[in-house]
Amino acid sequence: MPISRQGIAKCREGHRYQIVAMTSGAKPTWQNNIRSVASDATGVNHKANNSKVILGSPADIRLLSPHLHVTDVRREREMLVDVLDHGRLVDNDLVYRQTFVIRSYEVGFDKIATISTITNLFQETSLNHVGMMNFAGDGMGTTQAMIQNRLIWIVTRMHIEMMQYPAWGDVVQIDSWVRSSGKNGMRRDFVVRDYSTGCILGRATSNWALMNQDTRRLSKMPTEVRAEISPFFLERSVMEDEEDKAVKRIPVLDESVPFRATGLVPKVLDLDMNQHVNHVKYIDWVLECVPQLLLMSRELRRVTLEYKRECGESDVVESLAQSDNAIELDDLLSKMTMDSLEFTHSLRLCNSGVEVLRACTQWTRKAHNHHHN
Repeated sequence: MPISRQGIAKCREGHRYQIVAMTSGAKPTWQNNIRSVASDATGVNHKANNSKVILGSPADIRLLSPHLHVTDVRREREMLVDVLDHGRLVDNDLVYRQTFVIRSYEVGFDKIATISTITNLFQETSLNHVGMMNFAGDGMGTTQAMIQNRLIWIVTRMHIEMMQYPAWGDVVQIDSWVRSSGKNGMRRDFVVRDYSTGCILGRATSNWALMNQDTRRLSKMPTEVRAEISPFFLERSVMEDEEDKAVKRIPVLDESVPFRATGLVPKVLDLDMNQHVNHVKYIDWVLECVPQLLLMSRELRRVTLEYKRECGESDVVESLAQSDNAIELDDLLSKMTMDSLEFTHSLRLCNSGVEVLRACTQWTRKAHNHHHN
């Protein structure tokens, strides 16, 4: 019997299979029906050795037509990655997992993903995760009690460690979960894996606090808010024994720093849904005053960011940096043979000198084991 559109509904969602052959007795009209199933199921008419990919189980597909020979291709990397996938919950529904393809506009001159790309993927994973938590908010993780108290989440600290950056075309899998952080905060952790090998590429931890939308001041966490979010906590640390190192305080920079970039003006597109400059943009500003030689020859292995103040569209920012290994640029050039270089950074408002962010970075030699498309 031909595969009908009514028959498509019998296919169970969540599995993709490849039709690799049809018997010689198959009716010509079946080819069109198979193409319709493939298009409806995946949005793409896959072609590989005249085969098609459809959604369902082998039993379901053979029920629709016993003339079809079906092979499970769920682990075929190139055919399985769904760029429209919004992820899924694992580990008793406490960990959110999502896959991403690294796009051409997310890499630098060396075809390697940038630290801003990684941080943007963290943000996307976080927002998609809270979207599954059934909060009655605006999609930014606000709960019913937060809405009633005019509260929003803001990031106060982030620590990222990248062992290896993915390249253009690579597929990464990001796991994320939340846990408690003191009486008034929450922590969100991330693990980045290579989708095809399962190897860990990086990890990160971030601290979040509540801010009043009207006063723009930090707020204590109301009891009712904690009651809403605590069922989603997973007390698992991504940094393990290195967490103490991750929370080490960053020293204050004085005005005599050798590296400086001024006149950094936020654009309208830099603002997020909370009406202030998105926290990822701060990373771009931090890198504005890093010597180009360092960006070309080194990889940012570790970064810690301490967010001090929100930044609006009318603010003008300057970026300051100082190498912990060298004082001046000429001195830095002589230190480029070192395996690791460390910098301390500060973002400040130009008109008042008020500090917006404090950061430290560690740079190591570029890895040579990336594959390039």
